[in-house]
Order: sequence, then structure tokens, then C-alpha cells
Amino acid sequence: MAKTKVNDETIYVYGGSFDPPHEGHLSVIQSLLDQHRQVVVAPTVQNPFKVDKASPLAIRMEMLEAALENFSIPYTKDLNKLSSKCVYLSSFPYHFACDFVDWWRSFDSREIYWVVASDIAEEVTSWKNWDAMKISKYVFQISNDISSSDIRKGLTAPMSGVAEVIKKHRLYEK
Repeated sequence: MAKTKVNDETIYVYGGSFDPPHEGHLSVIQSLLDQHRQVVVAPTVQNPFKVDKASPLAIRMEMLEAALENFSIPYTKDLNKLSSKCVYLSSFPYHFACDFVDWWRSFDSREIYWVVASDIAEEVTSWKNWDAMKISKYVFQISNDISSSDIRKGLTAPMSGVAEVIKKHRLYEK
């Protein structure tokens, strides 16, 4: 991931389905946190570009918590406890990035970088209200050998912690 020269007045928002989260997601989160002061992980209620219905947001939040703990990444779900070198795990229910950005800007005026994978970097400018959001994109490369869809199909094993949540809620069973 290339470093972007910005100051502490910048927030990095990593949105996505995270259904389920996997090592690639956590690698990106750790890399962002290594380079920047604060990172927001914001799972969407339903990715508007995906046909399949996502697992319930509360369960994906539970999986993200297990994954962050498994990787020993500091996080909080309480905005009042957000500190330097900490991930804020957002449960704000949004469908489109612009909805999340509007909500975030209702209480925080920092510059926003929306974190996107290189395979969709060109598409984001066609997202709903992209130009109106007046945010920048932060592009990263994620390993193509890890995929949430392969985990859902049972082709790849989920990471520890996430596997227990999947089993507990009987997710992805045929």
C-alpha cells in the first residue's frame, strides 16, 4: 500500500461487506493503522453492487470484532473512546458511501479518504454522489488468493474467531 502524505486531520474509512472478514481485510486494516492515526471500519448493511443478501450487520460486526481481536488490532465501538492508533468499528447502517459520509460529517469535519481495493478503484467515481461527497480515494492492493465468497462457499476456511461466529450463527450452510 502506498503512503499518502496527509496530516492527523484525515480519517480513513474502510467500507465493505466483510461477509465474512478474512486475513486480507485484516492485513489492510493493520497496514492502514501502521501508517495513519485513525481508521474507521464501516461494514455496509447491503452492498448495492451485490445481488446476494448480506449476513445481518450485527453478526458481521461480531465477526469483525473476533477478527480484530485475533489480529490484536486495537478497536472501539464507542466514538468517545476513539484514540490515536485505534480502529473505530462503526455500526452505522448505510447502503451507499455517501450516506456514511453525510453521517460522519454531521459530527467530524476532518478530511475523509475512502479506502478501496485496486480492482474497484476506477469504479468508485461512478458511485452515488461521489463528486458531491468531496472525498478522496485511498487505493490498496489486496491479495487475490483470499475471498469472502470462497469462505461462504466452503472453499476456504475462515480465520480463527470468525470461524466460531460462523458456526454459532450457522452461516453459509447449504
